Amino acid sequence: MGSPNAKAQYNYTGMVDGLKQVYSAEGVAGLFRGFEGGVMRVMVGSAAQLSSYESCKRLIKKHGGFEDGAALHLASALGSGLVVTTAMNPFDVVSTRLYTQQVGENANYRSGWRGPVDCITKIAKVEGLMGFYKGWSAHYMRLGPHTVFTFMFLEQAKKFATEIGY
Repeated sequence: MGSPNAKAQYNYTGMVDGLKQVYSAEGVAGLFRGFEGGVMRVMVGSAAQLSSYESCKRLIKKHGGFEDGAALHLASALGSGLVVTTAMNPFDVVSTRLYTQQVGENANYRSGWRGPVDCITKIAKVEGLMGFYKGWSAHYMRLGPHTVFTFMFLEQAKKFATEIGY
C-alpha cells in the first residue's frame, strides 16, 4: 500500500465510469492504449509456462528421484512459476507502463511512448536492467499459485482422461 498521502493515479468511480472517461478524452484509440505490450506479455508468458513445466518435470524426475505423482507435479509447477515470472516480468512492466502512461500536461518520461520498443528503450536507459524486474515478488505471488493450480488440475484431468480411455 502507498502512503496515506498518496493520490490515486485516476479518478474513476468504477469500470464503466473509467471506460466513459477514457473514451470521452481519447476516443476509441484510448481504449486500446498499450495493447501491443499486453500481446507480447501473453505470448512470452504462455510459451515460458508451458515449456518450462515439462522441462522441470523431466529434470526433477531424472535428477530428483521423484516418481510421477503429485509431488513431482507440485515441484515442477513451482519451478515453472519461477521461470514464467522471470520471463514475463519485463513484458508486464512494459505493458503496465503503456496502459497507464499519462497524456497531456501531467506527462513525464513515462508518457508519450510511441509503442513497446520505445518504452523498452527508455526503461533500459533511465532505470537499467532492474527496471524491468520491478514488482517481481508480487508478480510471483500471483503467478506462482496460478501455475501450481493450473498444472495440478491439468495432471488430474490427464489422469482422468486416461482412466476413461482417452
